Amino acid sequence: MKVILLAAGYGTRLQKDIQGKEEFSHLINVPKPLLPLNGVPLASRWLNLVKKVPAIKFPEDVIIVTNDYYLDSFLVWAEQYNFPIENIVNDGSTTNDNRLGAIADIKFAADRFENNHDTMIIGGDTLFPIDFNLELEVSKFLGKQAKSPTILFYSLDEGIDTSEKGIVDIEMIPNTGDYRVTRFIEKPKPHETNSRIASPCFYLLDSYSVTYIDKFLDFNKTDKYSRDAPGHFVKYLCENLKEVNAREVGKRFDVGRLSDYVEANEYFTQTDAK
Repeated sequence: MKVILLAAGYGTRLQKDIQGKEEFSHLINVPKPLLPLNGVPLASRWLNLVKKVPAIKFPEDVIIVTNDYYLDSFLVWAEQYNFPIENIVNDGSTTNDNRLGAIADIKFAADRFENNHDTMIIGGDTLFPIDFNLELEVSKFLGKQAKSPTILFYSLDEGIDTSEKGIVDIEMIPNTGDYRVTRFIEKPKPHETNSRIASPCFYLLDSYSVTYIDKFLDFNKTDKYSRDAPGHFVKYLCENLKEVNAREVGKRFDVGRLSDYVEANEYFTQTDAK
């Protein structure tokens, strides 16, 4: 299995939140995947999990895709983490306005691998609680007789707005304990769905599903919004494949806003101490 960590965003909302707050001045111009959670960069926490998965050759089968603006930050981190700099790829974008978009970045990274492979896609602003078992999720995915793309889902807390999330409808698959996705809506307005089930940017794609990246991009040549949010690709898979599976995760940490970062940092500070 190959791994693509998406790290080419510009974190504009977070950087705006930080402005004028002396306590968080050390986070200015830090890309979200390198934000310290109890002193450990988010990306490092992900790669520490990836290392434990037998199906992944680490580090050669891991690609981190970033942008020209944050490239130097990732190169410094790579030296500190002992991660090969050749596995950090620059998509060439320089600002939030000329960014390629998440789906184009997935293709940009996937093209670095020969042929199509089963691929794990990780959003660089996402992390899960410490009881999340990445090795188990990969094992269950690879162990299926007929593999299908698999996403994760969690229940939104009361008061959380669906318009900033990927929202799904699901149904249980008999005799499995797993679910299938019946509908995926990216960032719906409250009147567009009754679902309170959200899906983070963490996807396990079988090699056949990977071929749909090109099809999606071709279908959305001029739609920058659709090419930017990874949930639109999942929606496309749901509409074009027989089945997209889903498995539950207890919670998702998102560091897109300062309040979210503070929550995540507090959680990992407490849990690391145990």
